[in-house]
Amino acid sequence: MLFLLLLILIAAPRPAAAQNVPASILGEVRSLKYVPVGQYALRASWSAAGVGEGHQTGGAESDAQAAGGTAWVAASGEATPGREMVYGPYRRTAAGDYVAFVRLKSGSDAGAEVVATLDACTGHGQNILASREVRGRELAPGHYVQAALAFHCPGGALEVRINWRGYTDLAVDKITLFKLTGGNVSQALPMAAPAQLSGVPNGIVPDQEARPFPDLFPRSAPPAHHLLVVDLEKMPPDRQLLFLSLEGLVNRSQPRIYCIFQPSDRMWLAWMVKRGWIQGYERVNHPSSLLGRFRGRFFHALVITDPELPATINTATMLAAVKGWLIASPRIAKSLNLPVGMDLRGKWHTTVEACLWSFQHLWPQLTHHVIACAWPDHIGLRDYLVEKSIFCFWISGPIDGAEPFSDPTAEARLMEQLLARMPADIPVMSYPWAGKDVGIGEGPGVKLLAEFGKYLVGSIDCTNLSVHSGIRVRIHRPAPPPAPKLDAGKVYASWIISDGDNLPVLTNNNFPQLWAEKQRGTIPLGWTMSPSAAVLIPDIVDYYTETATPDDAFLAAVSGAGYTYPDFFGDRFRAPYRQRVWNEFLHQTAAEMSLMGERSIWVMNATQHWEYNAYARAIPGIQAIFPDYGRQVAGYSAADFPVAGLTPVFRALTQVQDGLSEPAQVASLVSQIRQFTPKQRPAFMHLFAMNWDTTLPMLKEVMDRLGPGYVCVRPGQLAALYREQLKRAKVLVRAAHMALALPGRRIHLSVTVQNVTDRPLELRLLAAGGMSSVAIRPDRAALASGQALHCDVSGFATGPKLLLRAVSGSELWDKSVEVLNLKAREVVGNLPRGMRFVQSFDASSLAHEEGAPVADATALSANAWQIVGGMPAGKHALYGPYASEPPGTYTALYRLKRTGKCDAASTVARLDPCVGGGLTVEADTPITAEQLPRGKWRWVSVEFRHAGGQLETRLVWTGSAALEADVVGLWRAP
Repeated sequence: MLFLLLLILIAAPRPAAAQNVPASILGEVRSLKYVPVGQYALRASWSAAGVGEGHQTGGAESDAQAAGGTAWVAASGEATPGREMVYGPYRRTAAGDYVAFVRLKSGSDAGAEVVATLDACTGHGQNILASREVRGRELAPGHYVQAALAFHCPGGALEVRINWRGYTDLAVDKITLFKLTGGNVSQALPMAAPAQLSGVPNGIVPDQEARPFPDLFPRSAPPAHHLLVVDLEKMPPDRQLLFLSLEGLVNRSQPRIYCIFQPSDRMWLAWMVKRGWIQGYERVNHPSSLLGRFRGRFFHALVITDPELPATINTATMLAAVKGWLIASPRIAKSLNLPVGMDLRGKWHTTVEACLWSFQHLWPQLTHHVIACAWPDHIGLRDYLVEKSIFCFWISGPIDGAEPFSDPTAEARLMEQLLARMPADIPVMSYPWAGKDVGIGEGPGVKLLAEFGKYLVGSIDCTNLSVHSGIRVRIHRPAPPPAPKLDAGKVYASWIISDGDNLPVLTNNNFPQLWAEKQRGTIPLGWTMSPSAAVLIPDIVDYYTETATPDDAFLAAVSGAGYTYPDFFGDRFRAPYRQRVWNEFLHQTAAEMSLMGERSIWVMNATQHWEYNAYARAIPGIQAIFPDYGRQVAGYSAADFPVAGLTPVFRALTQVQDGLSEPAQVASLVSQIRQFTPKQRPAFMHLFAMNWDTTLPMLKEVMDRLGPGYVCVRPGQLAALYREQLKRAKVLVRAAHMALALPGRRIHLSVTVQNVTDRPLELRLLAAGGMSSVAIRPDRAALASGQALHCDVSGFATGPKLLLRAVSGSELWDKSVEVLNLKAREVVGNLPRGMRFVQSFDASSLAHEEGAPVADATALSANAWQIVGGMPAGKHALYGPYASEPPGTYTALYRLKRTGKCDAASTVARLDPCVGGGLTVEADTPITAEQLPRGKWRWVSVEFRHAGGQLETRLVWTGSAALEADVVGLWRAP
């Protein structure tokens, strides 16, 4: 009877909301809330098992119910969960709204469990357009149903992916793609507003509770000589979680259990045997036998999670730690002959309720000096979270925040209250991001933690830390090779490979893969590595150091003991305590870098000179500081400089362009390096290599193309060569490479004169040409070694170059600044009045989502940036440079030229300066074709109030007419 009712429900006619969708498809849809109203036009259909489809798990099987007689099937216990059953086919798709129908069949009733995640993306997964979960209740066991996914595609190579979770057998038949008109995809794609922080509490006093363990993290005891190895790879997530919680409880006294959660776990197990930290291991063929073996001694009951409220996985993790319980889902609890300590089903209705209860009832019994921002679906870290009794929380984002149990703002504001009650200068494990729009996000999450004086040690699914942290090893660092002899005619460059701050990058993906490339050892490379790795994964650090070549160097990542934004660190504390919190972070950083043998550091969102000085003073023997996640400076003149102790700071001069093929990426990097190479020699360049988009053959080819004038060196060698050049230079005079002069207005320039000798100097700054009515304040000082004089230079431009001169006795040092006089008739909008010139940026040097450089003899920069027809509209043709500027009133002038035809009233671009990353858009100014006469350069003025921090001067192209962009000038009110 029940089976007959199910068939009736599946076959029942549906409302004609989705017009032109065949009844054969619409009749199989069980959840119409994902199907937007509108007109549907068939665009494509492809078989999941067809040639050209990609698969990471499962296999093709005959199926009479499948359209082509064959389906792609993932069987529980045979296929590996957590991977893409189907991906591709990278079908060229025009911009527009679409709905994909995925035909699925489950093997059994999975209830509220998530059976699969569907998403649509372009850029080979880099640009996720929409994502949603399919729970068991949306499927009909033994019968195919259609799961709809609505999304907007900006154009490009489209793929629709099905990630299988492993709770039940799953068959995928086909994907059918429709274009939607006359509808709104957002109706079928529920999204919550991003979390809005309250800003309170503020002015707090740091907790003085002493850390009860000697290292930044609590460590396990040394492991047993023989480990019990449990293979979890083909288990569904709830069974994996059961055994990970068992591992955490058993390993508390001494690590005995080691779980194979992902393939790299086998690699590290073999390394432990090779190095003698364990003598061997026993594979456990029947994992359930361990439950009887360890019952009573290490656990005595279950805590049951609620599939309707994922946050209960975090609460269960804490309860397991405090009570000595195993974590079980309702479905596997039925099969275990174990008492139930607590059943969390129906206990709370929201994530906030579960998190607040956990803090109120469990915090006193948990570790107070490590916490975890853990997405409930990320379970690989749970052995360590259980073992060391670590508080777990989560703040949702727009996608997971749209669930009825989620509220991103309420969750974030609860955590504002809780973070204020926790000690300062403690690490936060896991990660605040779990995919596009899932979780509060990397930037907002790291900033929130930084404000409360906490830092992130990325560790999503970083497995077996309850074993790895028990290894005791002294990190071996062979003496580095000496720097080559300084050649005054060369450009010296050092590649810094990013993301080694993230422990999964070191343990699983993608450093092990990069490390295995045969080109390693053919050019010097700087590998970033978290100082915390020395405590949590010392054996894996040992692998890298023991197998390194003389060309492999290591530097601390990112920002210190953990990932943070120094610009915001400790902002929530009362003023007298902020410095104390910051100093303690630097103290921890210095101690952990010493354990790792690291002497240089890569930092992010540290943009102030006082911050660089603080690093240089706090870290004994520091060689160099390498800021930035990709280029954030306008040119070479701002890219390197010495700070305290003449420690060199090298700002990044390259950035990866999204979506490029490897040959195009190589060409782009070569072009960027040449563009930012200064005329003077020797020059010193920090070349940033994003690990996710880099291969070692790419970097080798870039250096080969640049030729013998460029010399690749290790980071420490770059620092040594730079210090040698400082001895020769004696004095540095730094200023913007170009000054924009407004009609009838004084130029105001910031100029720095620095003594880089090892003795005191009396220095004076003067204007030696190109300016009248000069005022310099201050213009002289007695400077100790390394000390700098910061001057304001103002006057009226009298020529195309301004010559600045520093004088000490009979010695002098010159710096020239190009001067560009703007014509009032070329300005659209208001000229800045009473403002000081800050700097200018070449459009081609900024970051871009679309466009290409173009030679233009009428441009002021080496190349203009061109945006032409055929490129997707709505993209930022310019963004960056993430220049750190204080709060205040600003005016930006964009030099633009319209080259294409369109109606005079058409909006051809929008100018939207913002705080870095678009967190706060500070102006949104439409520009019409009438304001940009075709073929004529115009300076378009945008006035805005900047909130402070990293500033972007962005340009959005509307697609109406082709444009060129040349230079962006920036002024600030005094």
